[in-house]
Amino acid sequence: MTVVSPAARTVRPGDPGWDEARAAFNLSVDQRPHHVALPADAAGVAEVVRAAAAAGLRVVAQRTGHGAAALGDLRDTVLVRTAALDEVRIDVARRRARIGAGALWRDVVAPAASAGLLAPHGSSAGIGVAGFALHGGVGWYVRAHGLAAHAIVAAELVTGDGTRVAVDAEREPELLWALRGGGGPGIVTELELELRPAEPLYGGVAFFPIERAPEVLHAWREWAPLASEQLTSIGRLLRIPDLSHAPAHLRGRGFVLLEAVALAAPDAAEWALTPLRALKPEIDTFGPIAPADVPALHMDPEDPVPYRRCDALLSALPAAAVDALLEVAGPDAAPPLQSIELRHVEGAATRPPAAPAALGALAGPYAMTATGMPIGAVGPGDVHAALDALTGALAPFTAGARVATFAESRPGAASLFDDATLARLAAARRRVDPDGVIAASHEVPLRDAT
Repeated sequence: MTVVSPAARTVRPGDPGWDEARAAFNLSVDQRPHHVALPADAAGVAEVVRAAAAAGLRVVAQRTGHGAAALGDLRDTVLVRTAALDEVRIDVARRRARIGAGALWRDVVAPAASAGLLAPHGSSAGIGVAGFALHGGVGWYVRAHGLAAHAIVAAELVTGDGTRVAVDAEREPELLWALRGGGGPGIVTELELELRPAEPLYGGVAFFPIERAPEVLHAWREWAPLASEQLTSIGRLLRIPDLSHAPAHLRGRGFVLLEAVALAAPDAAEWALTPLRALKPEIDTFGPIAPADVPALHMDPEDPVPYRRCDALLSALPAAAVDALLEVAGPDAAPPLQSIELRHVEGAATRPPAAPAALGALAGPYAMTATGMPIGAVGPGDVHAALDALTGALAPFTAGARVATFAESRPGAASLFDDATLARLAAARRRVDPDGVIAASHEVPLRDAT
């Protein structure tokens, strides 16, 4: 290991710890950057950017590497690991959290809850807060409170020349707009998020044998639009690999799941969920739940795994859409996909936010995402074919837009924003990174289409 600055450690190819330093959460992605920098703080990030720019290299920031599949070739890029920037400060009186770019949601949810506050987290405690929020952030409270991006009220970022800039609505309103769902120009080293007063929570998962998928998904499809915006739910097909780390009673089986979290007292939540529980699931885990336990409901992997993913926003979910999904991915099709989910997001997230945001209202009431792992006899080609078949089947029902929260495989921002938003994001990027030093998973071009 060599030192490039007093504030950052460097790991180069061949150094001890190289493979660990460059690894992404998605083990299907073989990241090979020019070198990896491990700054100790925001000043170290700025030093790394200045050194890289002077050497003619680019820089990309990463905490967990969930979005690494969209990055492309990194041979001339310094990979900045932000893990050390993990400080979390809760301001109870102002209902704000100041969160370092290296913090994970598990670092935020528990201290916020202890202060009587609710954080806009996603469906995994191991996701980086910054990447999740900057790219939209579709979480368990999305129908009631909107996207995590809309909770961003301030930030600190490093520009392409290594300058540290404080961003808020008074000092840098245009940069704040870009950070709120646009990925953000520059490298964000700290975010300030608005928190909500804690409310009673009720949630869980109902497991049904996958053979009941047509019955269960259609029942959920009919029920979901009638549910209060205080309740967010997911209809999901889950095939659990026959691997030793899977619970013995679930291993090697397929299920159709109904997952839900309600911001409601037990009596009200139980009444709302009665039609789903009346379907008599094989396993029913619904009940009052602590805020810190909510991220685990979705059962996302805690450790890195190899996977491929596809995603879409759906403009509607008619019976024909569910039938199309089941035709290519239902119990009779048995595709090599571990998870296919339909998230009901209609509510606050599909209305314009109170403050301006690069990612405003979502274009559709349902978000689809599917994941497959190339393991055992299943190769990457098999997974890609299954994902293509699924997106093709649902194409007539898509909204023509995507959310970067789930968009891990297709690089570039063009599929995420309309032309006017892209032009505005490009202008914001030119202000802070005119030479294109800073790379990103869904990079906004320096020049707009005009």
